This record gives sequence, C-alpha cells and structure tokens, in this order.
Amino acid sequence: MKRIISDLPPLDKLFLSIPLVRDYYELNAGRIKRGLLLKLKSVGLLRPYAHAIWLCTYRCNFTCPYCEASAGDADPNELTTEQAFKMVNDLAEIKVKKLLISGGEVLVRKDIFKVMKYANSRGIKIGILSNGFLVKQMKEKLSEIDMFFYFSSIDGREDYHNEMRGRANSFNKVFESLDVMRDLGVKTRLINSVIHPGNYDDLEGLFNKISQSSATMWNLTPMAKVGRADGDFGYSLSGEQLRGLVSFIREKRKYFPVDVADSHSYLGFFEGAAIGRPHFASAGLTKLAIMPDGEVLGCNQIYDHSYTEGSVKTRSLKDIWENEFKRFRSKEYPEYCMGCEFIKQCQGGFWAEMEKEKKCLKEVWFNS
Repeated sequence: MKRIISDLPPLDKLFLSIPLVRDYYELNAGRIKRGLLLKLKSVGLLRPYAHAIWLCTYRCNFTCPYCEASAGDADPNELTTEQAFKMVNDLAEIKVKKLLISGGEVLVRKDIFKVMKYANSRGIKIGILSNGFLVKQMKEKLSEIDMFFYFSSIDGREDYHNEMRGRANSFNKVFESLDVMRDLGVKTRLINSVIHPGNYDDLEGLFNKISQSSATMWNLTPMAKVGRADGDFGYSLSGEQLRGLVSFIREKRKYFPVDVADSHSYLGFFEGAAIGRPHFASAGLTKLAIMPDGEVLGCNQIYDHSYTEGSVKTRSLKDIWENEFKRFRSKEYPEYCMGCEFIKQCQGGFWAEMEKEKKCLKEVWFNS
C-alpha cells in the first residue's frame, strides 16, 4: 500500500494516511476535491494542477480495431511546429507543469522531439503515451527528454495482443519499451489494458507477466464505446464480469499496484468501498486536452469537436481556461444523473461515456 499511496496527489496522500478519516475520504474524495476546486475558480486560482494532454497526431503505425482515437492517418489540420511551440508557451503561461503527449502514435510525429525539448525548456515535464514499438530505436533521443511518466498498453496474451495490434512482436516491444524507460529513469511506467470479453480470461496470466516486468503500475479499463469501439461489437463486459474485474483488482493490488483506470473508478461506489485511487472526475478542473488540430476539450476521450472550448490557433489557452469549461465547473449535476443514490460520491462518473450514453455502468453492474 505504501508504494501505491506514493503515486497519489498530495491531498489524497494526506487524507489516506489518517486512519480516522481514510474510509470517509475514499468514498467522498470527488465531492471534497470538486468543492475545493470550484472555490479556487471563484477567486481566480484554478489551474490545470494535474496535467494537460496533447494528442499530437492521429497518425499511427498500428491498426487496432477498437482504438478510441480511430487513429491511422494524420489530420491535415494538425498543429505545425510553430503552432505547437505557441501551445507550449500558452501552457507555461497558465502554469502547467506536466504535459502528457498521446496520439495516434507519438513517435511517428517528425518534430516531436523538438516540441518536447522546447516544453522542457519552459519548465514542463513530459509524459508519453505510446504503443512502444519504436521506443528502443529512439532511446538516445528519448534520453534527452525530461520525462516523468510512460504509458503503454497490453491487449491480452501475446498472440491476441499481436493480432489486435496488427504487428508481429508488438507484445514483446511493449515490455522492451518498459525496460528502456526504466533505464532512462522514468519514475512511473504504467501499463493499461482495456478489458472486454475477448481478453477477460487472460487477467491472471497478464498479472503474472506485468507484475514481473519493468512496469510500476497496471490499470484495467472496461471497454468504453468511443472511437472504433462505438457500437455493439461484443466488447462490453457483463455485470458478472465487471464485478469479477473489481474483485480481481482488490485481490491483486495486495501484491502489485493494480487499479481500475480513473475513468471507471466510480464502480467502487456500487460496493461501498473505493477500488484503489479515490474517484475524482477531473476533466476541465485539473486537466485539459488539446486535440491534433488545436481544439481544446475538457476530456480527450470524447473526440467530438462539438464539445470544443476554443482553439489554441485562434485564442490564448489562458483565455480559454479562464472563461470556458462551464460544463465541467457547474455546481449542478447532469440531468441524467439526478435521483441516483451515488451521485454525490461519483459526481457524474466518467464524463465522456456519460455524455455520450447518458448513463453509466450501474444498470449493467446490478442487472446482469
């Protein structure tokens, strides 16, 4: 547990270290933190304290069938190098200290090292979300970047992962990339696995492989209906499988930092106990997302420009941060959440899924 707590934000560390308040805080952290942040907003002190995420390109060297970004080809309107530098300047102006860079695949963008070095020069540390395939061959260039975080994904057992990724040896490349990041001194090395009926039975074997690798954390994410998984393709877990997933996490985190991804940490409320990290819906409050073409969203997983808060091509990020994101900073709960017995704790759950589906996984959890 000490290892897991060390990776948490300061407020979580404080309250979880006090036995008399720990249980209460685990179930009410979202409400407490949201209230504090809205007060900071009212006095002009709200900042993207967690991070900003930049989807630097939609281009990718993989063809995953349920890619949430529907990645493949680059968007013709993606930020130029100069526009990316301006974005970095804007991030520095609003005191962003951590920038996560995703895609598509980060390392196929030709100017990415220029942009990352420039961000470092402005006092911004870098996190990389990558499929891992190109990491080893770019180790020397990566060694020049001040990185705090590395994220890659495993889809299941080796043959299944390689099939889903459409590239032979892609499974081994992920673990190779973790070794590289360990050698480079990157502190947090996270593996994420999107869980669905096709890989649910692989959990035990994956735990054995990942817990003995250079990963420092493993997140498990129920499939969300976004990107190429938008629709009914047999990717949704049943209630029995959701409950089994949570039970698996509770047991395995005794031995290794396993957790449900932030997007679905609200599932713990259905059992009356936090799964791992306390749930907090942080979109538009402590983080923001910048899409490949410069549109700014509160949550990168919505992938819908009708939810744009503005564009870094035409407005300063400071202006957008201070004057937009109203949908995330309202004291009112979403209409589709009204009457739910869990609303005060979950604060609206996983925003992207809720906004699209107008419901969470509560019905599935309790009725199947």
